[in-house]
This record gives sequence, structure tokens and C-alpha cells, in this order.
Amino acid sequence: MAFMNRIHQQFKVVLCAVTFLFAMFFSVTAVAKGKQISLTLQEAVAFALKNNADVKSAYLQRILDKFNLKLAKENYRIQPSFSFNTITTKLPRAFADADDRAFGVTPGLTWNTPYSTQFSFSWSNTLNNGAYGNAESFTVTQPLLKGFGKTIAEAPLNDALDAEIRAKMNLRQTLINTITTVITDYHALQQAQMSLRNVQRTLKNNKIHLQQDQLRVKAGELARTELSQDKYQVAQQQVQIGSSKNLVKDAQLKLSDDLGLDHLVKLVLPTKMVVPSVQPNRKLSEKIILANNISYQQAILGIKQAKRSLLLAKDNARWNLSLSATAGRQDSSFVGGDETNPNINYRPSSHSVVTDNQIQLSLSIPLGKERLQNKQAIAQARITLKDDQIKLAQQRLSLVNQVDDQVQRIKEDLINIHLAEKALQLQKQTLEATKIKIAYGMTSNFEWFSQQNAYESAEQTLMQNKMTYLNDLAQFDSLLGTTLNTWHVKVKY
Repeated sequence: MAFMNRIHQQFKVVLCAVTFLFAMFFSVTAVAKGKQISLTLQEAVAFALKNNADVKSAYLQRILDKFNLKLAKENYRIQPSFSFNTITTKLPRAFADADDRAFGVTPGLTWNTPYSTQFSFSWSNTLNNGAYGNAESFTVTQPLLKGFGKTIAEAPLNDALDAEIRAKMNLRQTLINTITTVITDYHALQQAQMSLRNVQRTLKNNKIHLQQDQLRVKAGELARTELSQDKYQVAQQQVQIGSSKNLVKDAQLKLSDDLGLDHLVKLVLPTKMVVPSVQPNRKLSEKIILANNISYQQAILGIKQAKRSLLLAKDNARWNLSLSATAGRQDSSFVGGDETNPNINYRPSSHSVVTDNQIQLSLSIPLGKERLQNKQAIAQARITLKDDQIKLAQQRLSLVNQVDDQVQRIKEDLINIHLAEKALQLQKQTLEATKIKIAYGMTSNFEWFSQQNAYESAEQTLMQNKMTYLNDLAQFDSLLGTTLNTWHVKVKY
């Protein structure tokens, strides 16, 4: 999305790799030495994509997902089989052959074609108590009603292909959620650290003002009772510093979890925020969200699968009529023993070959309870499909409404930032005028502290408006499904 890409134009692919290595090097060093590190937003995002626990789990899940598709494809390839068994039995000495050995070797092949035709071939070699058997069998089976046709035969494969697409979308959604969370938590820590610096600066100014008033009291220019207001402001700012430090600690703990960093590593973020001016186009955003929003695309896949489920339910209710042709051959032989031995009776040697070729037509008709169950399955599949279509239409409407709301919200955020900047500038002028007045004794300490608190509040308001705007941009990017494009993230599926 062009207008969203302007947010991070400086964040190119090469920079992503460099900052990632930079973040890894310094973070590991910091963990080892217990030092603090400076971290930009780009470095934080790159580090999270490598170390976040949810991201690692998502990539591990992809290993299993790939096997599901491989298994579905393997079903339409020739499947070999092989079995072997052997038994050796010790016979009494009265027999001429001291050992009796039996074994069997049975290789085979099976092939399920994409047109529902099944080919199977088996070949067995057996030896049991001197009798040798050799048998080959080749069978072709073709469903004529139930299970007939490429659409029905490939339904499991198509489900697996859609499941693979869904799995890739899940990975993308995990990455998007991780990036959006890192952005929000990064801004929260940045705001907490900037608020702490502002409070520390105010405390420093209040202490200077207290010292100046103490000198004025000694010179007889100010009543001693005026110092109580100064001391109160100093004490109040000291309390505020403690609260601000707790906010910084909580925000850093949260960001450290996002990045997979040790909590002992102190993160120091830039005090200057880059606030781009983005004016999203509502019509273009509506098109983008319908083409890229992951939950919406997964809902479309769900409808495709629901249609296949209905097709399979109808197919399952058909009569089961199948035609099979089998060509078989059995070759058996027996080798007799030494007939001169009067103590042992031997069967004479023999050899026989039997061929068995047959064509079979089988029919199975669902009746009674089975027929009713099939009707219930069809009705359930139809209701599921209709329900999914209703939900998709509602989701489409909801996404369009969310786009309109977010576009308007972002425009209002920019207006609020401009208004807050003007208010801060005016309050700064008022504070400067109050400084001059108090230097000439033309106003009270109460007025000075009131104007200083108002200036601090105006700073906080401007900072909050900027953070809200940047977070709304990140949420809007996530809603559109374009976060990975904005941050130039190439997903390794």
C-alpha cells in the first residue's frame, strides 16, 4: 500500500538485516554485562521477528503443516508395500530333515488415481513344510456412482491445499500481530521514558526556583510562607518521579517479553518521535482490505471447503456401484523326499498352476437409518455453507465500516496533533511571560506553578496524541493486512 509505505521509507531490506544484526549484537552484550542498549523501532521489530516466542512457535507449526500437504499429495502416487516373515522349527530326529523352515515374501503396489480409479498389484512367495507357492494378482477397481469423478477423488487434496494456504495465512497473521504489538509496546515505553524525563526536568526547575526564593527570603523580598508552596511542588514532583519510574519499568518488562530479551537489559529509546503525515484514501483502503485482510481471506477459504463438504455429503448418499477386474495366477509345487526310507511317508513331488481371471460388479444401496443419516449430513452441510456465506457478508460489511472508522480516526488524530502543538506553543509563551512577571514580583508562586503544570500537561497531551496517531496507523496497517509489506518483511514459509 503506497501511502502506508511512506511511514517507513527508510526501512529497506538491507537496513532490516543490518539493524537486526546490530540489535542482536548489542542485546547479547547487554545481557552478558548488564548494560543498557539504545533501540530504534526498526531494530525492535527486526529483533522480535527473530526472537519472539509466538513467532518461533509459528515457524515450528509450519513444519507440521507441510507434512499434512505432503501426505495428501502422496495419496495419489504409487504406494509400494512389502512384508517378510520366516519361521524355523526343530523337528524330531526320526525325520530325515532335521529342520522345517517356513517363510513368506509379499511385495505389492497400490495406486489411487485422481479419477477415482484404483490399481493394485500383489505378488507373494511362500515356503511352508516343503510346499512352495507363488501368486500374482492385479486388480482394477472403478467406482461408477459413489466416489466417481475427479472432483470427488481430489476433494481431500483440495482440502489439504486450502489448509496449506490457511496455515501460511496463520503465520502471516502471527507476524503481523507481533509487529503491531511491538509497535504499541515500544511507543508505550517511549512515552513512559519521555514522561519521566519531563518530570525530572520539572523537578530540577522547581528546585532552582526554591533556591531562588530562599535567597529572596533572606534578602527580605519574599515572605517565608511562600516557601511552603515551593517545597510542596518539589515533594509532589518527587512522588511523580517514583510513579513514572514504575510506569517505565512495567512498559520495559512488556517490551522485553515481546523481543524475547532478558528483563535485566535496560532499553533506552529515542526521545524524538517521527510523526509522518498520512492521509489514507477510503475507497482504496476498502479494496485493499478485502484483498489482504487475513481473517476475511480465510473466511472465503472456509466457504470453498463448505461447498466441497456439501458435494461429498451428496456423493456419500449415492448408491455404491463399482466395477472391478482381477487377473490372478497361482503357482504351487512340492518337492518329495527319499521314498526308500521305510520309516517316513513322503508326499510325491507335485506342481500346479492355476489362473483366476474375474470381473465383478457390486452394488450397495443405503436404506433405512443409513439413508436418513445421509439426508441429515446433506442438510447439515447446506446449513453450514449458508451460515458461512451469511457470516462472510457480515464480515465484509464490518471490515468496510472499520476502514471508514479508522480513516476518520487517523484524520482526527492529525488534527488533534496540530491543535496540541498550537496549545503547547501558546502555553510556552504564557510560561515565559510568567517567568518575567515573577522575576519582578508581579505575580505569585501559585501562578508560576500553575502555568508550569499547565505546560507540562500540554506536553503530555501532545505526546499522547502522537502516540495515539502512530498506534492507530499500526492498527490500520494490521487491519488492511499490509503490515509485512510496510515493513518489507519476507516470510519464509
